[in-house]
Order: sequence, then C-alpha cells, then structure tokens
Amino acid sequence: MATRAGPPEDTRQPIGGREGGGAATCYGVANVGPRRAALGPGGERRGRQSSSGGSGSGSQPRGSALSRGNSSGRRAGAVRREEGGEEEGRGGGGGASRSGDADPSRPALPARPPAGGCRCRDRPAGPRRRRPRRCCGRRSGAERSRGPAELPLRSAPGPLLPPPPASDLLRNLSYNKLTEIDPSAFAGLSNLQEVRLNNNELTTIPSLGPAASSVRSLHLHHNRIRSIEASQLKPYVTLETLDLSFNDITEIRNGCFPQGLHIKELYLGSNRISTLEPGAFDSLSRSLLTLRLSKNRITQLPVKAFRLPRLTQLELNRNRIRLIEGLTFQGLDSLEVLKLQRNNISKLTDGAFWGLAKMQVLHLEYNSLTEVNSGSLYGLSSLHQLHLSNNSISRINPDGWSFCQKLHELELDHNDISGTIEDTNGAFTGLENLSKL
Repeated sequence: MATRAGPPEDTRQPIGGREGGGAATCYGVANVGPRRAALGPGGERRGRQSSSGGSGSGSQPRGSALSRGNSSGRRAGAVRREEGGEEEGRGGGGGASRSGDADPSRPALPARPPAGGCRCRDRPAGPRRRRPRRCCGRRSGAERSRGPAELPLRSAPGPLLPPPPASDLLRNLSYNKLTEIDPSAFAGLSNLQEVRLNNNELTTIPSLGPAASSVRSLHLHHNRIRSIEASQLKPYVTLETLDLSFNDITEIRNGCFPQGLHIKELYLGSNRISTLEPGAFDSLSRSLLTLRLSKNRITQLPVKAFRLPRLTQLELNRNRIRLIEGLTFQGLDSLEVLKLQRNNISKLTDGAFWGLAKMQVLHLEYNSLTEVNSGSLYGLSSLHQLHLSNNSISRINPDGWSFCQKLHELELDHNDISGTIEDTNGAFTGLENLSKL
C-alpha cells in the first residue's frame, strides 16, 4: 500500500522562542499556538513520550483518535474558559502537553488572581515563567468598575479639615472715614491674621476684642493717632508687624510697648516724634528686627538708646540729628544697615559706631561732615558700603580707613576735597578691597 506523503516540513522559527508560536502572558500561561504542529520525516505528527512509559517517538497517524482527542480537549478547554470556570483549558492539576496528557514534571498553572490588585504581583514565579521587569499596571474588571475613588486605603487618612476662608483671615477697612472701631464687628473671627485700617481718621489704636489675640499684621498708617499706650497694644499677643507711620505721634516713652509682645517690624516713620526716652524699646529686645524712625523731628539720640540685640535695620534718616556721641549705638549687636542720611550731623565723636561689628551698610550722605578720621569709624570692621556724598568733607586723615579694611564701595562725590591726585592718593591706603569710588 502506497504511503501517503505529508505536507512539507514547516521551517519557520517559533514566535517567542517556543514551539507552536506560544508567548508568555501576564498569567505566565502560554498562548495556544497554531493548530498544525510540526510534522516528522514521514509526514507524521511528532508527539511526546507517553506518561505510561512507552518507548519510541510516540508519533501517531495524522487522523488518529489521539489527535481527535486533543482537538476535543482544546475545544472543551475553550468552552470552560468562556463559561468562567476555574480550570484552564490546557489542564487542571498540572501542565498539559501537546498530546493532551498531563505532564507531572511541569508546575501547575496558577489560578486566576483575585479581584483587585495587579495580576503580575499575584502570579507565582517558577521555571519558564519569568516575572516581568515592570508591573503591567493592569487591574481586574471588578477593580476597574469601582474606579480610583473606591479603591481600598492602605492606611487611615488624617482629619481633612478645610482651610478657613480668606475673608476670615483678612479684614480690609482702609480708605474710609472711620473715627472709632466697634469690637463686636470682629466677633467670631478667631482666625483673623491681618487687619488694614489705614487711611482713616482714627485717633487711637483700636480694640478688636478677642480677635486681636490672633492678629499678626496691623496697618494703621495715615490716621490721626497721637500716642502709643501699652494698654491698647496688650491684647495683640501674636502681633509681628505694626505700621503706625504717617500719624501724629510726638514721643516714644518708656513703657509704651508692654512686655509679652513679639513685634518684628515696627514702622514709626513720618510722624512728629521729637523725644526718644532711654529704654523705650527694651521690651521688644527679643523680637524686633526692623525699626523705622525716618522723617521725624528727633534732634538728639541718647546714649544706649537702643538695646535691641536682634535688630538688623535701623532707619533714622530725615531727622534733625546734629551730633553722634560715643556708644550711642551700643547694644545693636546684629545691626547690618544704618541710615542717617539727610540730617544735620556735623561731628562724629570717637567711638560713635563702636559695637557695630556686623554693620555692612552705613548711609551718611547729605549731612554737614567736614573730615574723616579713624576714631569716628572705630568698630566698623565688617563695613562694605560707606556713603559720604554731599557733605562738606575737605580732609581725609591718612589713617582714616584703618578700621574699614573691608570696604567695597565708597562714595565721596559732592564734597570739598581739593588738591592733586598725588596729594589724595595716600588717603586711600589700606583699601585693597575697594571696587567703587
């Protein structure tokens, strides 16, 4: 009987490095390859050695019952998968071979992952089931149907309290004609932080009732306030910025600022202040950083008038100061900027700036100074900028800058300095860091 010739052998390379074109999925299960297996030399299907210990190649004729059984098994497996059964179409307990028999040497296929969570993390690692390098990020159908808002939490969240509305943090009543404030208007504002009452007609620092205890910024400039009373400021225990500029204040007395305040910025410019009592700011020594007293009527600064070790900026420009005595600024250990321009200063006594070891900028322009000597600048070891323009300076002592070796900028324009360049060249000896003159 003539042997029936089979089709030519399929020489294509298997997809994914497996016979039949299977490739690993997130389950670690091989996709079902082409139904036509590779044929042997005699046109017969290449099988595996049966689990019952049979010898030989285990090949079967093309139309044998075993082939038909494999086809039936695959169709049945597909039906079971479509019906949502837990058993995979390729076998239940162990890995199935091409011939449909269970292969005990291969690990069992994993069950379907539970609803929720990534499928890559749920499948066990095993031979020929390599864990993906990165998570696939896929979610089950039940998890997708819930949506991100209903996913289970890994830990209990903290209390989710809404922030207070902006209207509870700020009250702006500026640019009106208010002469007094009713404290009941601020009742219930426990979170109030900033109050703007500027450009009104107030004559005293207003009372805000219980709301004053939380206020951090109080703007009272451009009013008609005549004095500062400790009893009026005592409720403002958290106040950091107080603006009293452009008022009618005439003096700063000892005890104006009560103990317990934490004011960092105090603006008293453009008033009518002519008297500064010694110790007037001592109660603010632990907090005050900026003090503005410009555009007032101050004629004299008492010795040790400022005992503010944390103060970094002091503005005394546009006053009527004529003399700076020695140790006037002692107690300002952290001062970096001092503004004394546009006064009537004609003399700086020896030690006038002693104690200002951290001073970096000194403004003395538009005064009546006539000379520069080392005694008047004693103690300014960290000074970087010195502004002396628009004075009447006609003489610079040879050792005038001996205590200002770190000067970077020096302004001497609009003075009465005369002589040739050779005469004035020695006046700047020692200023090796000077970059602007």
